[in-house]
Amino acid sequence: HKEKIGTCVKLELAWNNISFEDASTILEAFDEEYISVTYYDVKSKEFKTKTFYTGDRSAKLYSFRLGVCTVSFNIIERKAE
Repeated sequence: HKEKIGTCVKLELAWNNISFEDASTILEAFDEEYISVTYYDVKSKEFKTKTFYTGDRSAKLYSFRLGVCTVSFNIIERKAE
């Protein structure tokens, strides 16, 4: 038996070919245990603000010579609705 308790919002975030400095800034901004994020909810067609926690982060080196990398991770809603 499956009984739905609630749903959580999960947003997938990615920045491609950004400088090491910008990558560091992004990672620091999402370093807290919980963060408040305002995003556009396509389903309800409105902006919402919710509390999220950050999933596993990935910073892949694109080019050390050019000083760029790719950063990606998910943020998951803290409390199911």
